[in-house]
Amino acid sequence: HLVEETISRRYRLHDLLATYAAELAGPTDDARTRLFDYYLHTAKAAANFIFPRDPHSQVVTSPPIRSYEAAVRWLDIERANLIRVACDHSGHTTDFSAVLIWYLDIGCHLDDGQRLHTQALAAARHHGDVAAQGIALRALGLIHFRRDRFAEAEQNLVAALALHEASGISYAETMTCLGALYGFAGPVEAAIRHLRKSADLLKKLDRPLLAQWALMHLGLLLHRRCGRHEMALACLREVFSMAEEHNYPPAQAHAAYGLAGLHRDTGRCADALDYAGLALSFADKAGFTFLKGL
Repeated sequence: HLVEETISRRYRLHDLLATYAAELAGPTDDARTRLFDYYLHTAKAAANFIFPRDPHSQVVTSPPIRSYEAAVRWLDIERANLIRVACDHSGHTTDFSAVLIWYLDIGCHLDDGQRLHTQALAAARHHGDVAAQGIALRALGLIHFRRDRFAEAEQNLVAALALHEASGISYAETMTCLGALYGFAGPVEAAIRHLRKSADLLKKLDRPLLAQWALMHLGLLLHRRCGRHEMALACLREVFSMAEEHNYPPAQAHAAYGLAGLHRDTGRCADALDYAGLALSFADKAGFTFLKGL
């Protein structure tokens, strides 16, 4: 059982055999370098469907990745290989950490994320790469958030925000994460301030699909903790409409989930059931494991 067929025409080596093969190849083997470059190039293209930093990008990949579903399918199949390449070869660790952060978060692959982002943080500190340190800290903060370790999540996200203070999109993304954390378990006014500032900044940077994450968390906060139902409804409807326009399943799922809760709590049970059904459907399409369990 040294080689295992995981799915049709896909094979995996036993760990000892894979380690031995890697030792035979050597650290500077050209074939390995081409393989690592291929994985990083294709992962970037796939990740842009998961979290569209550059929605107009037209990257050629093999196999072709032309949809959100194809991106998730390729990343799911290659996840073990991607994590191994990223963690075993320090020259690629911070790049893969930045590329895979949102895929690992949406799929709730917390153990893989913990391993990757911890090593990325160490590598970034070793090389003095401030931006990469901030990205790794943000990723670790998200993992703590998912695991209900709110104090550790805040510590990492505050540190990441300080490192990203002058870095444009990264700063806005980190601010969204901190605002979401505060909206769930922190000071309400700080949460509203962070989320509004992040949404405004991302819209100015022409990143409307990234801005919708801040608006979505703002809508959830205004509903759950502030009782401002009409304002919450406006935020969540805007997110749902934008996500539908761009056929973006994660935001469709999350906005539908928020609208289901809002309609339930305001006595519109039929609408709540409709949105709950949509939320489950879109969460399944998006591979949004965390949301499916809520």
